[in-house]
Amino acid sequence: MLSERELDHLQKLACIKLNPKEKKKLWEQLINIIDFLDQLNKIKIDQKEINNLKLNNSLRVLSWIKKYDNVGDLLENVNHNKTNKNIVIKSVLL
Repeated sequence: MLSERELDHLQKLACIKLNPKEKKKLWEQLINIIDFLDQLNKIKIDQKEINNLKLNNSLRVLSWIKKYDNVGDLLENVNHNKTNKNIVIKSVLL
């Protein structure tokens, strides 16, 4: 169960300030999430079933990636400014 003190602590960690109505709504939503996660903990799976699962690895090796032994070759192909073997890119964050 989530206590009011824990909810206040989460509010501080998230850097948000909630009015009492918003706080109650968030508390109810978090309780539902915690209850759902608790149900997941109660699921029992037989180890044999786990061993029998055929896992499909969707990750594939990217064979088209070219390996560069010389960093200078990479720097020559960059349109950005370069400083001390580093590429200088202007920040795009607003």
